[in-house]
Amino acid sequence: MGEAGRQQPFEADSAVTDAAGAVISVRVADCAPVSLVSPEGVLGVIHAGWRGIAAGVVEAAVNSARGLGARRLEAFIGPCIHPECYEFDASLIERFASRFGHAVRSETAWGSPALSLPEMAKSALRKEGVTDISEAGACTSCEDSRWFSHRARKEKQRHALAVWKSD
Repeated sequence: MGEAGRQQPFEADSAVTDAAGAVISVRVADCAPVSLVSPEGVLGVIHAGWRGIAAGVVEAAVNSARGLGARRLEAFIGPCIHPECYEFDASLIERFASRFGHAVRSETAWGSPALSLPEMAKSALRKEGVTDISEAGACTSCEDSRWFSHRARKEKQRHALAVWKSD
């Protein structure tokens, strides 16, 4: 991104900036919102759904942040759907497990194969050298009084995760 205040809103699965005064955000329902922050003043946000993670959105955002001078990145994974509520195609889970590790495999509360989206996001971050990772630990499906869920309740509302860099 360029200078803060000089960009028009745009749609993408990630955004990275080093501009003072910039605010960047991502909106999600059940996908994982991820923020990246570096001591060097580089910020990023990622809309981390299974398709995006599989397509390399995490890697692209981390590489963009490094291209702007980030040497060390901290990541935060916000509320998203968790495996106890996320029934998923077993063959895709196996494909993801071979790429992102066995921790992405799980089971729903009712015993069906499930994908752990938080683990998939963490694995993608670790593969890019981001090891300082924290997470909200909240499930958008289970915690219906706090979070919206498109998958569980077909809700159209979204959550936003924003990061900003002060002047």
